[in-house]
Amino acid sequence: MRFKKAITGFLALCMTGLTVPVTSSAESDRISDPATILEIPEQDPAPLQVILRTDSNIVRSDSDLKIYVDIKGDIPDDAWLAYVPSDVPHTEKDSDEFNGNWVYLKDIKNGEVTLKAPKAVGNYDIRVFDADKSDDAKEIAYLPIILEYSPDLEVSIDVDSRTVKAKAPLDIKVDIKGYVPDDAWITFVPTDVPHTEKDGDEHNGNWKALKDIENGIATINTPATVGAYDIRVYNGEIPELASEIACKTIYLSKAPDLSVVVSTDNTQVKPSEEMEIKVNITGTIPDDAWITFVPSDIPHTEKDGDDHNGSWARLKDIEGGSVALKAPSETGNYDIRVYNGEDSVAEEIACLPVLVTGNPAIVKGSTKGDLNSDGTFNVSDAVLLQKWLLSDHKTSLKSWKNGDFVEDNVLDIFDLCLMKKALIKKTSVSYVEPDERFEWGVPFYVVNDGLKLYSGPDESYDVIASIPADTRLTESGVKKNNNTWLFTEYNGQYGWIDTLDKDGKMVIHFEEGTKKPVIYLYPEKETDVHVELELTESELNTTYPKYNNGWDVTAYPDGTLLNKVDGTHHKYLFWDAVNCRTRFDFSKGFCVAGSDTEAFLKEKLTYMGLTEQEMNEFIVYWLPLMEHNAYNLISFQDEAYTNSAKLTITPTPDSECRIFMAYVPLENAVDIEPQQLSAFERKGFSVVEWGGAEVRSRQ
Repeated sequence: MRFKKAITGFLALCMTGLTVPVTSSAESDRISDPATILEIPEQDPAPLQVILRTDSNIVRSDSDLKIYVDIKGDIPDDAWLAYVPSDVPHTEKDSDEFNGNWVYLKDIKNGEVTLKAPKAVGNYDIRVFDADKSDDAKEIAYLPIILEYSPDLEVSIDVDSRTVKAKAPLDIKVDIKGYVPDDAWITFVPTDVPHTEKDGDEHNGNWKALKDIENGIATINTPATVGAYDIRVYNGEIPELASEIACKTIYLSKAPDLSVVVSTDNTQVKPSEEMEIKVNITGTIPDDAWITFVPSDIPHTEKDGDDHNGSWARLKDIEGGSVALKAPSETGNYDIRVYNGEDSVAEEIACLPVLVTGNPAIVKGSTKGDLNSDGTFNVSDAVLLQKWLLSDHKTSLKSWKNGDFVEDNVLDIFDLCLMKKALIKKTSVSYVEPDERFEWGVPFYVVNDGLKLYSGPDESYDVIASIPADTRLTESGVKKNNNTWLFTEYNGQYGWIDTLDKDGKMVIHFEEGTKKPVIYLYPEKETDVHVELELTESELNTTYPKYNNGWDVTAYPDGTLLNKVDGTHHKYLFWDAVNCRTRFDFSKGFCVAGSDTEAFLKEKLTYMGLTEQEMNEFIVYWLPLMEHNAYNLISFQDEAYTNSAKLTITPTPDSECRIFMAYVPLENAVDIEPQQLSAFERKGFSVVEWGGAEVRSRQ
C-alpha cells in the first residue's frame, strides 16, 4: 500500500509539471531500490462543510420535500442526511434511533435531493452527520422545519337522521380517504362554538380517533344536553396545525321520533271547565311525556312549565286520540303544552294558545266579534267591519257591540286591528314542528288551485287551509328523511304541503334559478373532452353551446374550446337552470354592504383561485345585481351545490374548482359566522366553474 501511495504521489508530481532529472546508472540503481524511494507525505482530507436550505420551513407531512445541499470538502462514504424530531438530542447515536427517511451525502447529485417527509406532524430537523454508527461522528449541519397535516386526508360523514336522541349511542357513517394521522379525531361540539381545533377541543363531548374506526362506522354516545350540535372531524390535535376537515349539524332531542299535534273545537274556555283536547300522536311515546296548561308568558322550557303547570296527563294514558283537562281557575292567556319528558333533557314539542275567560266561547247572537249575528266569529266579520269603516253604504252591522274590542263604545280602526289579531289567534292550529327551519327559504308559486295545507307532513293530518293557484309562498323548513313535503306559512298559519300530486308531478314552481354557471377547461395539451351535467334539484334551461347529452369539445391549454358539433370557438361552456329546489346553506357567510360588493368579490375570488379574467367575468355579471342593494348576505356553497349539479368530465381533471355564490338582498345588516374559504391550486388538467343564485328573503 505504501508503495502504491508513493507511486501515486509521484504521478501527481509529474502531472503538476515536476521535471525528473536524467541520472547515471549508479544513481538509477539507487533509486530503483525500494528502500530508497522518496515518499511524499499524505495530506489530510479537506474538512466537510454542509449548508442546508429549503423553499419553505413549513412542509406538508408525508410529502416530497426538495432540500438544497451545498457541500464543501471531502465527503466520507458514510456521511448522511435525515429527518429527526427536534426534541431528540443532537448526537449521532440518538438521531440514528429516531430518524425518518435518510440519504448518504455521496448520493446527492447536483446539490439537491428530494426526500419524503415523515407522516407525523410536528417540529423536525433536517440533520447531517459526518459518519454513521461511529462514536466520533458529529452533527455538522441541521435545519429546523415544521411538518403540518397532509391535505390528502378527506373525510365525509353522515347520519341516518339529523334529529337524534340525546345521551344515546349514535352510529356515524365515516368515509375516509388518504393517510390518517394518529391524532385525527371525531367528536360532538355545540354548533355555536368556533370551528377551530383549539375551541373544539375545549368544548367537545365524547370522541373517537379516526384510526380506531372500523367498517366505516363510528359509534359514539351523544351529549346529554339537548340542542344543536356539530359532528366535527379534525385532522389532528396540535392547535397550531390542525384544522376541521368535516362537519355535520344534528339536533339532539329526548324523543326524536315523537310528533304531537294538539287541537280543540274552540280555543276559549271558562275557568275550571273541562276542555276536550284532540291529540294526534306519532312515534315512540316516552313514559314521562305529558300534556298540561301553562300561562302563556312562562318560558317554554320543561322546567318552567313544570313549575307553573295546571292539570295534566301522561301521553301514554291518552286513549281515542283525545283527553279532557280542567282549565285553570284564573282567567287569562294560556298554552296547552306538550313535553316529551320531565327530566333535564326534556323539550316542548307542541303548543296551542287558548283563552280562559268568564264568557262562554260561543253564544248564539252575542259572540265577541260576531258582527253579522250568525253565531260565529270568523273572517267574514272582519271583512264586514272593514267595509263599514270605509263607508260602504250597503254594509250594515247587526250587532256592532260585538265588534267593540277596545270597549270604548266606538267602532274604529283600532277595533279592526284587535279583531284581526283575535281572529288569527282563534284560527291558529297546532302543527308539527320541522326538524330544521330556514331563515332564508326558497320562494315558490302554487301551480294548481286548492293546494292543501296540512298540520303535519302526511295526509293523515288535518287539512287546515286550501291555497289558491299563483300564491307566492316561501319554504320555511323540512322534516328529516322527507324530500316531498315542505313546511311553509300561509295567511299567518304554518303547516305542510305535499309538493307532488298522485302522478308524481310538481304542484309548485320554485322561483329560484341557477344563474350563469360557466365552465372553463385548461388541459396541459390539446385534448378532446366530454362534459356531462346532472341536475337533481332543478331543470336545465339554457345552454351555449347547445347541450346534447353532454358537451364534446377540443380544449386547448389557453382555455379556448372548439365545439365538435358545429366547429364554433368558445371561452367557456354556459348553462343555467330554473325551478331550483336546492336548500342553500346560510349557516356561515358574509354580510356585505352593497357599495362594498366589488371590493369584497375581488378579494374573495382572488383568494379562492380565479384568474383575473375569470374574476372580471364573474364581477361583470353579478355586480349590477348586487351593488344597489343595501346589504347582501353572501355564502359560497359547497355540497349543497355540487350534490345538486354534478359534473362528470372525461378525461378526469387533475384539479377542479367550483365556485357557486348564493346571496340574499337585505334592507338591514345581520350577524353571521364568517365562512372559511379554501384556496384552489391548479394542477395538470384544471377545470374552473363559477355561478350563483339570488335567494329572496322574507323581508
